[in-house]
Parts: sequence; C-alpha cells; structure tokens
Amino acid sequence: MIVLDLNVPTMNGQEVMAEMAGDPELNTIPVAVVTPSTSEANICDAYPEGRCVYFTKTVGFKEMQGIVRQIAAFARKARGE
Repeated sequence: MIVLDLNVPTMNGQEVMAEMAGDPELNTIPVAVVTPSTSEANICDAYPEGRCVYFTKTVGFKEMQGIVRQIAAFARKARGE
C-alpha cells in the first residue's frame, strides 16, 4: 500500500497517480491519497475501482487519527482481511 500526499516536490502526486494508473504492474497497488484540497477528490477516478481512497488533510489531531484508522482499514481490506 502507498500513502501518497499530492503536494510533493519534483514529481507531484497527480503525476505519480497517472504513472501508476497506466502501468498494469503498479495499478494493483492500493493507494491512500492525502491532500489539503477537496478539488482533487476525483484523483482516484483513473485508478482501478476499490484500489484507491482519498482523504482531505486536517489540522486537528483527533481528525487525523480518524484518517489514519481509515487508511489502516483500507489496507486490511485491500489485503483481503
């Protein structure tokens, strides 16, 4: 599983997602996308269904704990647990 922040330098997260979506060996890897923007919620649309999940960053500790729990649940589901 990959946890991907869309706001990374050099090759941004959208470029990473486009590369992964177009590669049959990579697009099976589950991806949890985290970004402060709600306008990029469709970033998972090009990825195989059920292999990508999107989260909007938060500054609140409790809210971020919830996101981490959801990412962990997504990872377990992707592994078939």
